[in-house]
Amino acid sequence: MPGPYTSELPSLLITISRALSTIIAALILPVSVLEVLASEKQSPPYNSFRNTECTKRIANTYHHVSSYRPLICYSINRHTVTERTKNWSAITPQKPYASWPEYIKNWPGLESSVQIRDGAGNVVPSLKTDVVGIGLWWFWISRVAGPGDGLNLPATNFSELAMAMAGVTAASHPRAQNYLRQYIGSKEKAFDGLASNYFQSPINAATVLNLLDAETRWNVARTVFHHEAGHAVKLPREVFELGVEFAEQVAQNQVVRYVDFSEIIGPSILVSKEVVGTKKKIQKQGSQKFFGRQ
Repeated sequence: MPGPYTSELPSLLITISRALSTIIAALILPVSVLEVLASEKQSPPYNSFRNTECTKRIANTYHHVSSYRPLICYSINRHTVTERTKNWSAITPQKPYASWPEYIKNWPGLESSVQIRDGAGNVVPSLKTDVVGIGLWWFWISRVAGPGDGLNLPATNFSELAMAMAGVTAASHPRAQNYLRQYIGSKEKAFDGLASNYFQSPINAATVLNLLDAETRWNVARTVFHHEAGHAVKLPREVFELGVEFAEQVAQNQVVRYVDFSEIIGPSILVSKEVVGTKKKIQKQGSQKFFGRQ
């Protein structure tokens, strides 16, 4: 169902607003080369780029029905594989496309022809918009991760999440421990991991995380996305909530079109020509994980 105010916004105002957003974004982009990407089908080194995305509806879960929230347009500099593919948790089947899990191959908004690879040479599924990529993360978390039917919701923890991300079944596994250190810190009581940027109270490996709670889910997602991108990501909260809503509709076998949730406005603009994935060792740490176990 569309958000409560989507149908009340005059179509002319929406068109004008989006046109202005495109013009403003083009004027403020800190680019040295204003060159439109001819295609996403590139081999390394990848071209970092920036584009403008706009939501096309209002999330139902983030705010009270009585409050007004306009549709959102935003731009992100996309340097890393995670940012470029909009696959925010780097869900990557380490196998040819023909053998990918069906839920990924059939995901609305998947760009199956795009060939962006991680440090291990695996093709990272690329999504058309951030809403679609966030949705894939939430579907994986809630329906696929762990033993194959999602994490233990609502009461999971960072230890279980680390095992799922590493694709292992033992918390003591070195890969799981590596993820855990990144998330919560090197020592149980230190709380100096990435989660400290998003949680107000200290947490440890066993702290219960209710991912059905919107605030907890948002904080966990930002921790995971931060790790995969190598830095804090600047996704608007509204966009994240739309991604969760998108995934829930897919899970309920509803007919879902990504274009009903978000869209790209204007061309993608080159911002640099860096080799993706070489600047931060942290980005290589996740290159060996196995997702989509069947």
